[in-house]
Amino acid sequence: MLCSNPLSYVAARGRIVQPCPPFVKRLCYDARMFKETDYQGGRALAVNLQFKDFAAAFAFMQEVAALAERMDHHPDWRNVYHRVSIWLSSHDAGNQVTERDRRLAEAIAALPSAQAARVLED
Repeated sequence: MLCSNPLSYVAARGRIVQPCPPFVKRLCYDARMFKETDYQGGRALAVNLQFKDFAAAFAFMQEVAALAERMDHHPDWRNVYHRVSIWLSSHDAGNQVTERDRRLAEAIAALPSAQAARVLED
């Protein structure tokens, strides 16, 4: 079965390495948890996640920070206790969503900690 998202990528050690082939479907994650929204006069991919506690939320943020460093693309985010909100937008592209944002969203969505979180609609 093919990945549902044509922009799906396999995240390996925080790097985007290749489009997902069918035989790694179980490793393929699309970024449907992220929704495109208005943000700071432009557009962004956004997600609000709820974790079991502050420690789980903070551990997730550490994982995302490592991904962001390796991908040289950093999110805007906010943490309140067990909730983490993330906005991905390319400031150098006029606060618009670019392929770099989509790839980082994909890599974040592939994290087991992100998959264990509850996606909040608000």
